[in-house]
Amino acid sequence: MLGYHVIHKKPGDFGYLERINKESKTMNQRDYDELGEVLTMYVQDQMVSKYGLIKVNMPHEGGPDRNIFMSQDFLEQVSKKQEPIKSQMMLQQKRVEQQAPEERRNALILIQGSGKVRPGLWSRSACINHSFELGSMLPLIDRAQKKNVSVIVLNPNFTNQEQRELRVSAKGSYDHSLYVWEKFIAPSKFNKFYIVAHSAGGGSLARIQEYYPEDFYIRVASVALTDSWTIDKHILRDQGTEKWMQDQRKFVHYVASNKPLGTDVGFGVCIEKSAGHNQHEYTTGTALPEIIRQFGWV
Repeated sequence: MLGYHVIHKKPGDFGYLERINKESKTMNQRDYDELGEVLTMYVQDQMVSKYGLIKVNMPHEGGPDRNIFMSQDFLEQVSKKQEPIKSQMMLQQKRVEQQAPEERRNALILIQGSGKVRPGLWSRSACINHSFELGSMLPLIDRAQKKNVSVIVLNPNFTNQEQRELRVSAKGSYDHSLYVWEKFIAPSKFNKFYIVAHSAGGGSLARIQEYYPEDFYIRVASVALTDSWTIDKHILRDQGTEKWMQDQRKFVHYVASNKPLGTDVGFGVCIEKSAGHNQHEYTTGTALPEIIRQFGWV
């Protein structure tokens, strides 16, 4: 992996990157970006090969396809209700290769922030400088599957492949998230949804809350934001939704802080707790134990 390999200290951990030649030169930005692309491919390969998620491409006007990832049962539910969806893996092949899971009633929705992070990652720098446990979505996907919870991973970012320039806008991210909710999440038969959104992913989530409140507040069991932002209070339509947001079993914002993990640090639209780290990019990884407790997945 561009002069790095993945090291596992013990069976079942998610690994970390280690340089093969520790005397090699310091990385420049180009080296860093190339490594970021390779580790993204590694994590997404783990999502498919180890956890059985299916990569689904969605056409995007004026740009390349946006790929999202979801569990097989998630895709099978929604593909019956809309036009055929392009998939890089044949569903029939998946049925042969792995035993169909017990019917799942709940699903986990993951939304990363803006920038160059792609589905499967919370932070490239956390993956490179620390571990995949702190920087990737693999630990949450792993825990969800152990709890028999289906998974869907959104992709609010995309890249223009020809010019190699990042083409990201708030509107594009929000439109993507609304589209996925309308076409994939809302039509599914899952009873409850659990949501984790990092950084700008909270903006996408707020837009879903604004446009689909009836569905959202009935079917969403719990939300964890990490160093993000919440829906504006004036958009909440009644006291019932305000009360829902203030219930820490349903909605918690884990913010960058020097205080111990889980310490109450503020209260606005929702309760705010310390993510257990003062650097933005590490907040989802370090908040994971509290998120698992919040979701009741201990």
